[in-house]
Amino acid sequence: MAAVLRVDRKAIGKNFEIVCNMAKTQGVQLSVVTKGECGYSWLSDLVQKRGLDSICESRVSALERVATEPWLREKWLIGSPLLSEVDQSIRLADVSLNTEMRLVQALATAAQRMGRVHKVVVMAELGELREGVMAADLVPFCEQVEELPGVVLHGIGTNLSCMNGVLPASANMIDLTNAVADVERAVGRKLDVVSLGGSSAVRLLEEANLPAVVNHLRIGEAVLNGFVPGFDEPLRNGDMGAFVLSGEVVEARYKPAQAWGEGAGEPHPSSVVRKRVIVALGYEDTDLRDSYPYDERAVVCGATSDRTVIDVSDCERDIQVGDVMRFALGYQAMVRALRAPTVAVIDES
Repeated sequence: MAAVLRVDRKAIGKNFEIVCNMAKTQGVQLSVVTKGECGYSWLSDLVQKRGLDSICESRVSALERVATEPWLREKWLIGSPLLSEVDQSIRLADVSLNTEMRLVQALATAAQRMGRVHKVVVMAELGELREGVMAADLVPFCEQVEELPGVVLHGIGTNLSCMNGVLPASANMIDLTNAVADVERAVGRKLDVVSLGGSSAVRLLEEANLPAVVNHLRIGEAVLNGFVPGFDEPLRNGDMGAFVLSGEVVEARYKPAQAWGEGAGEPHPSSVVRKRVIVALGYEDTDLRDSYPYDERAVVCGATSDRTVIDVSDCERDIQVGDVMRFALGYQAMVRALRAPTVAVIDES
């Protein structure tokens, strides 16, 4: 059996409902970060059923797959546009996140040429050290955007907990609030959007502690995986079992507990013997560092491009060749599995 990813849309629907209800109650717009899921009909159905009409993608190629969806009011390009893809960005995205004036100017030129007005959200750096304009440069940057024909300064955005684990907290939310006030004072008008990205922001929703200035959230992991990153906790009352990856066991043998030979650190086989199985899954299929066996006490020993070795000595069931092992997937593993051509995706709705 080839690697199979089973998608439980009921679990995702439950997470959608929880997050959407919180956002609605607190008067916040929600755009779903789809990443690898973009283009799957089950996701489109779920988004529509929750009354949402906006998605976020990091690549224009993914937006191409939903270009003709009639229900989509607004498509966000949340990865900085590529200079080599400016025309496609204008054609396929209504909104883009930006930090470089050269890119904004190129977007403006392309939008004018195509007879469009493109919405620009300028990203503010709050410490995560991914995309973002530093505080000292933010106001003059936004003033320049405001003057460009072909684009409109739609708002200010920021991104947290995606790379360095910086949490949305009192200090950086005050910084964001002050930054928005400074920009609005400089351009002489209220911004349409103040957008907070990263599913760690869901914790602020759960605690009803979202800053009043924030009116838009870009959320993926919490609604898809039922997990709040940064805080490393499940979405409250959510479901973390929406994505389950399965692989077939191709070897099951008792072997020394450690590798031996030159380069292995041990010159001879260990007298300690453990039962190890090899599963027909590897890094081609998913991120094994973010995949967790359902069998209790199973321990992933290592993986290659297409095989994963697991110590099953302490598992309750007697796992043999031909058996299937299942893995719960974190967000990075889920995204890779959905995009992998080697993985069959099955909608179990």
